[in-house]
Amino acid sequence: MLVLILPVGITLLAASFYAVYRKGFYALGGIVPVCAVVAYKTVFIHDAFVFLASSIVIGSCAGFMFGGKINLQRFLIAAALSCAFLSYGDYLLIGKVSHEDYLMQSKAQAIELLGSSSLSDAEKASFSEKMNEAIPIVKSIMPFYYFLSAFFWSSFVYMTIRLFMRRKIVSGGITIRGIELFRMNDYLIFALIGSIAALLAAGSRNKIVYAASLNTLLILATLYLVQALGVMKFFLAKKRLPSALLPATVIFILLLGIEATFFTAMLLAGCGALDLWADFRKLNTPVPPAKSGTD
Repeated sequence: MLVLILPVGITLLAASFYAVYRKGFYALGGIVPVCAVVAYKTVFIHDAFVFLASSIVIGSCAGFMFGGKINLQRFLIAAALSCAFLSYGDYLLIGKVSHEDYLMQSKAQAIELLGSSSLSDAEKASFSEKMNEAIPIVKSIMPFYYFLSAFFWSSFVYMTIRLFMRRKIVSGGITIRGIELFRMNDYLIFALIGSIAALLAAGSRNKIVYAASLNTLLILATLYLVQALGVMKFFLAKKRLPSALLPATVIFILLLGIEATFFTAMLLAGCGALDLWADFRKLNTPVPPAKSGTD
């Protein structure tokens, strides 16, 4: 299945990107029917639907961005949220209509592989118990999982297309600002605070409110983390240091382990939220009016 889905998904992504890049909003007249066909054919094949639908959405959003209709920040957020909405909606639809749970199927496959492994019975039982404990947690953050996957996929697509269109970007034919100017809307800080309050108030009593507030908190925290990375890249450029230091630092932190990664992510998300008040890059500083007349 993957052998067929991968080339089809890449083709749909490239075609939707080129169509929107060349024709703008008029291209949607051809893309929408393609989306309908993809949904009709794969809506009950979850992996295929998620990959193909996400390819069309991300390709179209990338076309708008490189066509000058939206900036990088709006591209990443719009593509990731749209893909998360479609993916989670398909997950719920399959559960309601066919009464199949994608997570439970994955769990059954993992247990089957575990049974044929060389681990001892005690280790297999321990692993199976941990898996049973993790399933409810994973279910509650499925929207965030789809958002994060789409965000990474969108970032990869952006870097790949930017590489292929480097000549136009260098010559000034395309103007794209990077994450150094990534800045969340000031009012979204209230959504972040509200999600934390709702999460604490709901606890485990109201599962719907708990899941909604948890996913909102995780998504916003991720975006504020990206804003903090944007601040770092801004100062690297200002000091004329190589921008490769940023991804190298991120990779180094990931190699330190999950505890160091989690702590650093929380710290960066906090710094990103603090940028609302501190305005480290002075992006909101008003430009003084030019003097006119003679002295």
